[in-house]
Amino acid sequence: MRRSRLMPACLAALAALAALAAGCISEKVPSGGPSASGPSVSASEASPTESSAPSPSATGSTLAGPACEPKSGGERANRMYLVAVRIAPRDGYDRIVWEFAPAAGAAAVVPGYVFEFAAPPFTHDPSGKPVEVQGTSFVKARFDSSRVDLSGSTARETYSGSLDFKPSTTRVVAEVREAGDFEHVMNWIAGSRKRTCYKVTTLTSPVRVVLDVSWE
Repeated sequence: MRRSRLMPACLAALAALAALAAGCISEKVPSGGPSASGPSVSASEASPTESSAPSPSATGSTLAGPACEPKSGGERANRMYLVAVRIAPRDGYDRIVWEFAPAAGAAAVVPGYVFEFAAPPFTHDPSGKPVEVQGTSFVKARFDSSRVDLSGSTARETYSGSLDFKPSTTRVVAEVREAGDFEHVMNWIAGSRKRTCYKVTTLTSPVRVVLDVSWE
């Protein structure tokens, strides 16, 4: 009889303890469970992609110190030869670079140069054949240099790249074309889509003459 009276009381006590334990567990662990990925990062905090960086055309910068007058410099007497031509847009201007190297045993100097506005028709030196250049405004570059070294026993071509560039990424410059290479005098014509002033600078190691054509 005593056992039958104690059984309901024991069962009731066990049920109460189970309910209390369930309540404690539910307070310690959120219903959604712990996050395995850690704190999230918003879109504004994420690292910017390359495409989010402003392009040259979007910055609105301008070329510092352009002028519309003829520019000249360098040394007319030299043994420098053309080795590379590069064209690319920059921030507020299009850049054309002529790179030169000396003949064997000669000093590296900036060759003589003259930059000035010119008007068509243009002709090739020495053939006299017409030279067509795209654009409505033109800058003629004259260098006391060549792309063929004749100082040795045999002729040595120092530049074998393009003589007629039509860049697709520049904003103002439409075409850059060679217009003669004779008796150590070389001519190039830079045609632009509109008339803007320009800036000429020289660099060393290696020797370069740089024409920056302003966008505005």
